[in-house]
Amino acid sequence: MSLIRARKRLVRHDHQSRLAVHGDDARIDDVLVAECVRSEPVTSVVPALMSKELIALCIDMSEVVGGGTVVSGGYLGSTLMRYVANILMARMVSPAVYGMFGEIFSLTYILGWIAKSGFDIVFVRLLPRYLLKSELKLVVGLTRFILLITIVLGLFAGLLFFVYAPRIALLFYHDASCTLLLREMTVLIPLIALQTVIAAGLQAFKEVLWKMYIERIVQPVLTLIMLVLAFLLDWKVEGLSFSTIVGYLFAVGIGYLVLMRIVKRHTPHVLPASYQVRRWLALSLPLFFNGLIYALADTLNALLLGLLATPGQAAGYLVAERAAIFVTMPLAALSVRYTPLIAEYYYHGLPVRITRMYAAVTRWSILLSLPVFLWLLIFRQVVLQGFGAAYAGYETVLIIICVGFLVYAVLGPASYIFVMVAPPRLIMLNSTLSIGANIILSCIMIQLYAAMGAALSIFFSSLITYGLSFCWVNWYLKMQPLRWQLYKPLLAGGLAVLTGYLILHCMQIESDMFRVLVTLGAMILFIITYCFALILLRFSPEDLFVFAHLLGKFRLRPAS
Repeated sequence: MSLIRARKRLVRHDHQSRLAVHGDDARIDDVLVAECVRSEPVTSVVPALMSKELIALCIDMSEVVGGGTVVSGGYLGSTLMRYVANILMARMVSPAVYGMFGEIFSLTYILGWIAKSGFDIVFVRLLPRYLLKSELKLVVGLTRFILLITIVLGLFAGLLFFVYAPRIALLFYHDASCTLLLREMTVLIPLIALQTVIAAGLQAFKEVLWKMYIERIVQPVLTLIMLVLAFLLDWKVEGLSFSTIVGYLFAVGIGYLVLMRIVKRHTPHVLPASYQVRRWLALSLPLFFNGLIYALADTLNALLLGLLATPGQAAGYLVAERAAIFVTMPLAALSVRYTPLIAEYYYHGLPVRITRMYAAVTRWSILLSLPVFLWLLIFRQVVLQGFGAAYAGYETVLIIICVGFLVYAVLGPASYIFVMVAPPRLIMLNSTLSIGANIILSCIMIQLYAAMGAALSIFFSSLITYGLSFCWVNWYLKMQPLRWQLYKPLLAGGLAVLTGYLILHCMQIESDMFRVLVTLGAMILFIITYCFALILLRFSPEDLFVFAHLLGKFRLRPAS
């Protein structure tokens, strides 16, 4: 249950007298606890150890983890499907062709992020506030304005890309034959921009399931189906572009219909739209630069590898990056529900709640991301060989990228607070510094070390980007998320690594079949050891409360 629902319950039950006595924030917490937590037996130790404020926070944390659990299931499925799709792509064409396709997709991806102009973050930052204040006309106006301007900018960027495709082919690839593929991929620019803002709109409305369906199921599933069809028809590069376009096209179409339906549900009466164009544009500019950081972090290195190195190096880097992306999945899933809550807390003036939520999300992010990082570290050879024997030499690249993504898992929660709370000028300054550092580091490192340099640039860029947000939140808001309980995942991870390493490297078997079985056994035992060690080290009362609320244990269930 969120603060929005608590406020609606209060309005419906007419508790105005309590507002005068306790204040608005206390009133929300009391009702949130009273309506979300049923009476506990005397023997129950979890709620008895916590105050009402902490119980209210744990209920919101249950929504974050619950939504993250649902989304992480979709993220895991989509990441696995994209992983399989990239394996199929890598085996359909040569490493040089696969690297060229990855570079072109990276270029269109950046242009798609530019076309959305930061309006996806405007959605998440402003829409919860409009809903809290019941400014439904602004809800309608903001939705229409963002979708319209994204379509216009996406089509304009796509038109420019189509016209200048021959020059881009000669500049980046020194081959005019790439022009046709570049023009085919032009369609992706408005589609990527629209999918991003539609997913942000669903997140702002707290429609976690729909966001997962649109962004993480529809698009990768259709892409994979089209790839299999292209593989059977013996299509090569054309099959790669066709399958990618079809996946995005269906995701955007379904997402648009769902978003419009949700807007009508929140505005049951036909309302004239109200617009604050000047305010939205002023906010979108700094948020545009902030969003560009993530787009460049995902795609800049692939582009520069094609320009400064070779397509083969770009293909090796892309393979390692596709495998390492699993490390970022837990925090990406948690942020879907975590980010709108930060906007709610800040609007209501609840800094203590923000601090505790910040620490809880950081703890859960490390708890879930660390084993993925360690698992990739131990089984890196098997992971890379799945893409083909040509990519077996990129183990060091994979390790460095994983470390960079682990920095995001540890420091990333601060960046979401920074975007939701910090002044727009400060966001723009931080974004400009981060983008500049990212471009400079990538150019220098790639010229010196090729694919390994690209991996190093990810690591240092992550330190700078998320480190600046972390320092600002720590210095200005006086919030520090690292707690002593973090020794538990570290100790559990160390035991799991030791177990997996001993089994994998101490059992020398010549038979290929038995070697595969031993590797699978080591992978499974690694996960079991990590989970069992965490259970032995005991979870905190807050974590037990979240588990109880999610699983129905101790009869703690959200009110209907």
